[in-house]
Amino acid sequence: MSVEWSAKQFFQQCPALGCVIDVSGELVAVNDRWRQQGYVALEQASVNWLSLLHPADQTLAAQSLQALIEGDSDSQTPQTVQCRLQQRTGNYQTILWQINWQEDSGHLFLIGIELAQLPHAEHVLPNIETDEQLTGATQLKLFKSIVAISKAAVEIWHPEGGFVYTNAAHQHLFHYQVESLAQLKREHYYSPSAYRSLTDDILPALADKLFWEGELDMQDLNGQTLTVRARFEFIADTHNNLSFVVGVMRDYADQEQLQAALHYEHHQYELIFHAAPMAIMYKDDQNRIIRANPYAAKLLETTPERLTGMSMYDLVPDQGERHYEEDLSVMRTGEPVLARMEEFYERQCLVSKVPYRDEQEKIIGVIFFAIDLTEQLQREQHLGHELTTYQTVFQAAPVAIMFKDRQGKIERANYQASAMISRALGQPLSPEMLVGRYDYDLFPKYTEQFRAADLAAINSGQPRLGTVGEYSRGFLQNDRIPYRDETGSVAGLISFVQDITRQEQAQQDLRARAEGLRVALERLPIMLCVFDEQGRITLWNKECERVTGYSAEQVLDNPAAFDLVFPDAAYREEVIHTARLMVERYEGFRNWECIMRCKDGSEKTIAWSVSTEVKLANFALWLVGQDVTEHQQTLEQVLLNEERFRAVVENMPIMLNAYNASGEFVVWNRECEKVTGYPSGEIVRRQDALMLLYPNLEYREEVRRRLFNEETCIHYETEVTCKDGSHHIISWSNVSRHYPIFGWYGWMIGEDVTSLKKIQKIFNSHDSLLSRALDGVKTCIAITDGSGRFIYVNQAWAKMLEYAAEDLLDQHFNMILPDYLHGVFLSHYFSFFLNLNAEKHFQKLDQVLNIHKRLLPVLFTAALIKLQDTPQGYVVWTAELHKTELGSSMSKTIK
Repeated sequence: MSVEWSAKQFFQQCPALGCVIDVSGELVAVNDRWRQQGYVALEQASVNWLSLLHPADQTLAAQSLQALIEGDSDSQTPQTVQCRLQQRTGNYQTILWQINWQEDSGHLFLIGIELAQLPHAEHVLPNIETDEQLTGATQLKLFKSIVAISKAAVEIWHPEGGFVYTNAAHQHLFHYQVESLAQLKREHYYSPSAYRSLTDDILPALADKLFWEGELDMQDLNGQTLTVRARFEFIADTHNNLSFVVGVMRDYADQEQLQAALHYEHHQYELIFHAAPMAIMYKDDQNRIIRANPYAAKLLETTPERLTGMSMYDLVPDQGERHYEEDLSVMRTGEPVLARMEEFYERQCLVSKVPYRDEQEKIIGVIFFAIDLTEQLQREQHLGHELTTYQTVFQAAPVAIMFKDRQGKIERANYQASAMISRALGQPLSPEMLVGRYDYDLFPKYTEQFRAADLAAINSGQPRLGTVGEYSRGFLQNDRIPYRDETGSVAGLISFVQDITRQEQAQQDLRARAEGLRVALERLPIMLCVFDEQGRITLWNKECERVTGYSAEQVLDNPAAFDLVFPDAAYREEVIHTARLMVERYEGFRNWECIMRCKDGSEKTIAWSVSTEVKLANFALWLVGQDVTEHQQTLEQVLLNEERFRAVVENMPIMLNAYNASGEFVVWNRECEKVTGYPSGEIVRRQDALMLLYPNLEYREEVRRRLFNEETCIHYETEVTCKDGSHHIISWSNVSRHYPIFGWYGWMIGEDVTSLKKIQKIFNSHDSLLSRALDGVKTCIAITDGSGRFIYVNQAWAKMLEYAAEDLLDQHFNMILPDYLHGVFLSHYFSFFLNLNAEKHFQKLDQVLNIHKRLLPVLFTAALIKLQDTPQGYVVWTAELHKTELGSSMSKTIK
């Protein structure tokens, strides 16, 4: 017995509606259950599954298909959607569809369960449907999917010539790429006979807005003739003019396609068996499982391989005997057991059993089907809860609600409706007493008015909202919404009625005060311009008159008012277009500046703000303006100062750069260019700028983390790779968090300390002869750089101050001086250091602090030196404790 045959038998005898569709929704295969519903040979008639559904359900179904196709391909969870299927009689039946997407074959498998077979809640909520079709976005996605994978050759071209698109099947059939076709004339692409058909038959038919279908002898890139079945249709633009031509062709001689179709026919039923969103098991006459699909294995918490050969006694010991007796009855009588609700493996399932026959039609077992409806039943329980909630809301709503049929008869009313009608008629009426009555029974005086409004909503199928009417006790607002039956036809309407007497009186009072408000607005000391719904100026206050020189009489209701203040047509159109976009997209704007021409010929810069939230009668759009001409001039001066600031930054004799929020450099001054060799144009606004300076990834990320974080960074040294391949050591400091500069997200300064590090290496290397020699003398020796930082101290110097030598390195000389000497030292030191042509040494007696903050008298001798291989200067210090009386302060500890 073949696998294909048994799978096909399962598919055809499945008690639920089963079908296979392609990505466009076209039916590829249907089972016998469709024929029982009156449908015959659907797959041969090129029928789209969506077209068989209720129009109101087609959008949801299409979106469900698309979501499943575009979702996670590894997911095995089927999509579930409830839609109404049109029967051959024209009526609709509600079907619960379970859909499974098979990416390998590019098809979808659907199982439809007729909800009439399921247990229902006692009531259902009213469902108001709309007749919306597939959305444009969904149609476009489906179109792209269909064309891209279609096995038919598709081409799109302009009527006057020029190809726009061809799909993969077209390129495979004719060996032309769309770029190649764009360079060819059609007479070179079509064979002579096909080109005659194109000019004599096809194009004239399309010009008459008709399609053309027939056979053509085409030729491929190599000149080989191909006989194809072709169909050409036109695509019209918004004016119904011929815009594009779509051609679809199929090769009669394409044996590969026919073989593929035959292969699919042989294996599609096996595919359905594995993909079906229901449990399927084949059992022999001994109650043993022959085959089981993945869904059944998942339901039974095992695998299909483990199920094979198992007995139902092993799976469900308490139900095994009953299942076997029922199986024997099906095998003996040949009559199936269909759609019975029962609990199977702790799940609520719709169970069916049909005879399992061999190739000679002999019954050799049963095929077991189980559709898991646990979630569906839970939803129905939830539906019952929603019904209770709906009833509560319907009766407790603070608005009168009535359902009326097409003839105006009341079908249902809530307590608020009965109370409102009772007050109007002066007699008590319960909601039950209103059922079956008409408007002429209750309000004969207003019957014609009410009926006309009802019919307008029913006949148009569109809601009529906000209808206000006056009656003896005040004003009523009536909102009428059509509701539809299962066929989508308007069955009646729902009427929502509110007593708005107080609101209407308040509106009248508001309108009475509107004129007083206008007078107040006229005298506001700020420009106020108001437009109505048609874009006409309805308010031009005194401040507008004062600033522009144009009076209200010259502007109000004047279609050419904008021509006065914006005489340049191009600029006027730009202002109007920009203002309209900002209002539509952002519901207003603040301080938008434009230049207006005043009556005296002067130009003024006005900053406008707009609000669309507050609306009064004839006041649709409010604009508040302020003359900022002087502010603009001030801003220009600020910008000039900013240019000066940038010039200073660019020419500072120290490395300075700034960066934006993305970490891209926006400033790279000349000192940065000089040190690194990279000009500003190669660094600024380049995402890979750091990669140039720090090629090593791990080191670059460490630099990024340290330099571009939100914390202060002082003297962080990095090794920069320059453009010429050399390396410089830069000491960076980033204090932009505490000292932000407008327009920069952050900034930092850098100092090239390469030479300094070389000097330090010479003096501080433990293996150097110089270091060992200086550490061996008793004279206190230290060296500082141009910033006054220690780059070397010998052991005698460190011992004098009771420090470790390494604790003093890179520290400032002020560290060992009392506070009152800091300024004196810096002034003397830098004067001495910068005056390279004067004395290159000095001697001075000062006080110093040791590590314990005790003052010591020290005689300093300093000499200025300049090394041959570096442009920087250094100071060599010697120190000697001085035995002298410097006062009592010498012996005390600095607190």
